Amino acid sequence: MLLGIDIGTQSLKAVVTDEALRPLGEGSRPYAFSCLHPGWAEQDPRLWLAALRPAIADALAAAGRSGGDVRGIGIAGQLDGCLAVDAAGDPLGPCLIWMDRRAEAEMPGIDLPALRRRTGVVPDPIHMGAKIRWLSRRSTPAAAMYHQPVSFVVQRLCGAAVMDAALASTSMLYDLEAGDYAPLVLLPGDPNALADQRAIEQRLRRRPGHTVHPEFQSGGNDVGIVVESFVHSVASAGPAWVERFNRLVGKSPLRVLQMTEEMPRWLGGKRNYGVWQRDNLWMLYNALAHGATEVTVIALWDGGVGDGPGGTADLVDQARKRGAKIVILSAKALFALQ
Repeated sequence: MLLGIDIGTQSLKAVVTDEALRPLGEGSRPYAFSCLHPGWAEQDPRLWLAALRPAIADALAAAGRSGGDVRGIGIAGQLDGCLAVDAAGDPLGPCLIWMDRRAEAEMPGIDLPALRRRTGVVPDPIHMGAKIRWLSRRSTPAAAMYHQPVSFVVQRLCGAAVMDAALASTSMLYDLEAGDYAPLVLLPGDPNALADQRAIEQRLRRRPGHTVHPEFQSGGNDVGIVVESFVHSVASAGPAWVERFNRLVGKSPLRVLQMTEEMPRWLGGKRNYGVWQRDNLWMLYNALAHGATEVTVIALWDGGVGDGPGGTADLVDQARKRGAKIVILSAKALFALQ
């Protein structure tokens, strides 16, 4: 049996599955975040820890299982947070979560083209690197390490200060080609005290069939990589970007899942469940976790039926069946389409 944990912005969710990743039980606990000033958004990391035990207990109870049945734990959560901790791993203050933009003033003076060229990230103060720079100028005492929410909870659960390549790639500090941190936005003399993601990469690479591809992970979503879309996304940046992309692709074979009938094994038993509909439903289920009465789907739509599951028509239908409120913005009326 496996346990999955999602550290969300408004709640922590736990799900228990069998070895084929079929859900057996779920649990969650809500919590709040604070916006003390315009552009600020922070959260007390103790809320995540306090929610863990009851959410997991509810999931186990719903599955009719005990903690001793769990063979593995997977942890995911909100991106782009930044939490300063001391040498013991204890928080020095609240986590600056993904919505926080207080580091806007830290961006001038950074070589933005060079940063984007090396990290592949659009420079923005929501990313961890800018927040580290903001905190390093103001924190007393100085931080021994900086965490994202996921890496903080991982360290609390197992004692290892690690960050996988997917999380690292969103930090604005991760050099894609080097496969390591390139602290382009830290202040001169600042230690690069990010949690070491290299350790977890080495562990994965020692297990047959497990490979970390930091070049193409940008948040931990386990979806098929659409190579063609990546080619188009870098083409406007010039031939150097395209050549670099091709070098990265050449490092390992890639499968384009949406071009085949293949699906992840936990969806293999579901019929008529294509990759586009899967993405829509994942998004819808995450919203519905807060209750159908709290969800409003706003669809910019021309009213057409589309060419199959996964389009706007299907998403609206799925949301309506599950009790969500639907607001349709007519594309025909807005854009004078015939």
